[in-house]
Amino acid sequence: MEGSFGVRKGAWTEEEDILLKQCIQKYGEGKWHLVPVSAGLNRCRKSCRLRWLNYLKPNIKRGNFAADEVDLMLRLHKLLGNRQVSLANNNNSKHRMSLVKTTAAY
Repeated sequence: MEGSFGVRKGAWTEEEDILLKQCIQKYGEGKWHLVPVSAGLNRCRKSCRLRWLNYLKPNIKRGNFAADEVDLMLRLHKLLGNRQVSLANNNNSKHRMSLVKTTAAY
């Protein structure tokens, strides 16, 4: 599926994921405006950045929460409120915190 500027939209292919991973390994994160061209992808820089941060980055934790993780996040939320930055700095899991807040009964 093509967007209005000829940029591909829709689901990512396995080949695109591999190209993006190789580009990040070679050049690192940060200069997202260079990534699509360097990787040979027909995607916008925002799409590349979000794909990396939300799906491909190696240190993303997936799966169920451990009981101690839930307990820690709930205690931090009670102490700090909705200040997500403080929670992320203390727990290094801002994406997982939002999931706990929506599923936990206070």
